[in-house]
This record gives sequence, structure tokens and C-alpha cells, in this order.
Amino acid sequence: MNKSVFLATGALVGTVTASAFAVEPWVDRPLTLQGLTFRGEAGLGLAQAQDIFAGMKAGVGAQLDAALGVTNGLELGVRTGYRFSDPAIWSGAAFGAGADANGRLYETETFGQGGDNWTNPELRITSSFLATRIVSVGLQARYVFPFVAKSDFAGLLGIPIRVQLPKMLRVDTGVYFPYVNTSPQSSWAMSIPAQVYVQVGDAFAGVLTGIRYNRFGDTNRSDITFGFGGGYTLSSMVDLKAQVYAWRINDADWSRTIGGGLAVAVTVP
Repeated sequence: MNKSVFLATGALVGTVTASAFAVEPWVDRPLTLQGLTFRGEAGLGLAQAQDIFAGMKAGVGAQLDAALGVTNGLELGVRTGYRFSDPAIWSGAAFGAGADANGRLYETETFGQGGDNWTNPELRITSSFLATRIVSVGLQARYVFPFVAKSDFAGLLGIPIRVQLPKMLRVDTGVYFPYVNTSPQSSWAMSIPAQVYVQVGDAFAGVLTGIRYNRFGDTNRSDITFGFGGGYTLSSMVDLKAQVYAWRINDADWSRTIGGGLAVAVTVP
């Protein structure tokens, strides 16, 4: 009898533990992590850069990201990256970013990272002031610490928006304003991403696009981005993710802006 009780208790504890540590399907996740929930992510990105002597060359970068749900509706995050070669540094994958930006999957706002192998670290605060079953709206602020030599202060203010149809569809959009205090004139942008994901079992896939207006000193430029992403959730805790992304399809040489990335994220409620 004691053996039966022991087995039954073990099975119950295992079931409760598995349930307690399960996260929502990708399309059902809230705008911010739940209180006291941790997420860590590591990614690798591949990008292209123009070498005046050797033509186009590929570069690889890595990124590390960690986030903590302080309370329901308030999340703190930190991020840094590493570029393994000069082409990875100067690939220009994003607004002042290198190949590591392609390892930051589904994240379009990477900026002010400096011109060294290690990137400037980023601190991020996201709050959700409206959270319904269908629509969530938040505020986000970021500060990029200018630790890399000859880099500048950078920051961001944004309004992330998420629209969801439970267990079926998720749309991530919003408006973001990154700013880099470059000398002698500052650089800034207005970015409006649009990402649409569908869920099939534990797998998810989506189309990633957006528009961006850039102001580099006295120079203006508009970008249209486009790509595909997808992934699979293992054991309700681990996300395996991949993407292929072009940072400027409205360019005659748009194929030079294509990059890709792979990432693993672990969420621990």
C-alpha cells in the first residue's frame, strides 16, 4: 500500500510540476512575461557585408538576451551580442547593428551597438497598460550603454501592440522611435513592424515585415523589411526559432540585405 501511495504521489507531483512550468502557446503569450517568470535566449545570426577588395562577404554574430517578469505587466530585460569578424560588425543588418541583430529573432529594433566585436549592452523596460483577451498595448523604453570605444548614447521609446485570436493567430505591431546621439548630428528613426503568426499544435510560423523612416544627420532613407520566421515549442518551456529576413527590399541590391538566424529560448515560470 505504501508503494502505491508513493507512486501515486510521485505521478501527481510530476503532473503538477509539468503543468506549473508550462508556458502558453506562442500565439497566446502576453505582451510581457508573467510575474517572477524568467526567459533566457541565445541566438546566432548570419549577415552580409561589402568588402571593397573581396566583394560581398558573410559574417556571423551571436546574441544573448535575458528577461524577468517583475510583476504581471512589468518586464525588465538585458541584451548584448558578439560579432566574430569584421564583416559581421559592418554588415549593417539594422539601424547601427551588425550580424548579431539577425540572431535576435523577430526583434526589429537593434541600434547603437558600436563598431567592435562586443556590442554595447542594452537595458529594456516594458510595461503593459492594456491587456485584454484580444488586444494588448504597452510602453517600452530602452537605454544602450556606450561602453564600446567611439560609440554614442542611444535609446528608444516605443508603443508595442499585440492582437490575438486565442490558439490561432497573433499580430505584433506598434511604433518605435530609436535614437543614437551621433556626432556632429544625431540619428533617429521611426519604425512600424508588422508580424503575423499562426499556430499549429506546438509549431508556429509567421510573416515578418515593416516600414522604417531613417534620419542619419541630413540624410533621409525609408526601408521596407520582409521575411519569414517559425519555430517549435518543446516541453512547454523551450522555443526553437529560425528566420530569414531582408532589411531593405525597396533597394536595387536588396538581396545584399538578406540574413538569417537561429535561436533557442528557455522560459521558466
